[in-house]
Amino acid sequence: MPLAPNDDKIAAIVQHFGFEAGDYDELMGAGLSMIRDQYTLLEDVLVVTDFRGERNFKAMEMHLGRIVDGLIRSAYGAANFYENKRQIARDEQNSFSNESRDEDRQGIDGGENRVDRAVRFAAQQAPKAYALAVMAQGACDAYRELIGEDWKPYVKDNARSLTENVRAAQWGAVL
Repeated sequence: MPLAPNDDKIAAIVQHFGFEAGDYDELMGAGLSMIRDQYTLLEDVLVVTDFRGERNFKAMEMHLGRIVDGLIRSAYGAANFYENKRQIARDEQNSFSNESRDEDRQGIDGGENRVDRAVRFAAQQAPKAYALAVMAQGACDAYRELIGEDWKPYVKDNARSLTENVRAAQWGAVL
């Protein structure tokens, strides 16, 4: 996930700000376990055997796909929020985009100034985005392991056939 901080960036943020980012292996394991545990728990319920004795995994695939989708959406939302706040902090720091910037002046209360607060707030969002991205990666890995293919978001096919498009164009021309 390109919006979330990578391992090097999160290590620097943890070092300089002292925030906790979570253990990579534990986060990855949590994502893996979440999908594996549901597979194990629900296998007898969601995997059915048809009249030929073949097992049908479609319901399991759909369920696990929805769980992975939720984790990915959560990770994407956190990463997008982090990236937005990082860009705001960057713009606050840049004298070309912030004419009223005065990085040497303290805040009203004698503490952090506006730029410092923006940088700190962006840094607070980084561990959240990182942790959720790692968990989502673990869930994707487990999905691939159990289902046998990479997770892909569900896309409803709303494509109209050529004859439907022609008919719509003809009706639009006449009516």
